[in-house]
Amino acid sequence: MRYVISDTHFGHDNIKIYEPIRQQYGDEHLIALWNSVVSPQDEVLHLGDFAFKSYGWDMIKQLNGKVTLLKGNHDIKKEKKALYELGFVRIIDSIEIELPHHAKIMHTLKQRFSKETLHHVICLVQEIQGKKILFSHYPPFYDDPYDTKQEVLETKEVLRAVFDATKCDVCYHGHIHSKKSSDPRCINVSVEHTAFQPVLLG
Repeated sequence: MRYVISDTHFGHDNIKIYEPIRQQYGDEHLIALWNSVVSPQDEVLHLGDFAFKSYGWDMIKQLNGKVTLLKGNHDIKKEKKALYELGFVRIIDSIEIELPHHAKIMHTLKQRFSKETLHHVICLVQEIQGKKILFSHYPPFYDDPYDTKQEVLETKEVLRAVFDATKCDVCYHGHIHSKKSSDPRCINVSVEHTAFQPVLLG
C-alpha cells in the first residue's frame, strides 16, 4: 500500500496557536494515528514540513512504513545524509519527473527558467493508476497572501509549468494547512485535511 501526507510538524508546539484544530493532536497522538493505518511494509510519501525542531526529526524512528520525504520549506536545511541516517528511504530535493521523455521536459523548463530558479523547486511527477500526479509542498494553483516572497512566487510558476508540461491531472500538496485551494486540481493533504493520518494513494 502507498500513502501520502504533509505537514506533520513534529516538535512544533506553537503550530497549535496558528492551527487551533491541532490542540488535541500532539506528537504522540500523530504517531499513533499514523501507525494505525500504515504497516511496516507500506510506503509513505511525505510532502514536507515533517519536523520543526531538532528533536522532532527523531519521530521518524517511531513511524511505520518506508518514508520518502519531499522537502518542504522547514526541511530544506536538513542535509540528505542526516535524513537517511534517521531512517528516511528516499529524499526528494529537486524536480523529479518519472515519466517517458522526462529529459525533453526538463530541457524545455531550462529554456524558460533560470538555473537558479529551478534549483529552488522541489516536486515529483508520477503516473499512478492512469493519472499523472504532481506532488509538491507548495500548491501551484493558490494565491496565498502570506507567501509573497519572490522565491515562493517563482517556485509556484515553475510548478504550474511542470504541471502543464507533464499533462498532470491533479496536484497533491501541503503547506497551507487548514486552508484550501478552490482549484479542483489541488488536493491538500496537510494533516488538517486527512484526519491527522496518511491517506491512501490510488
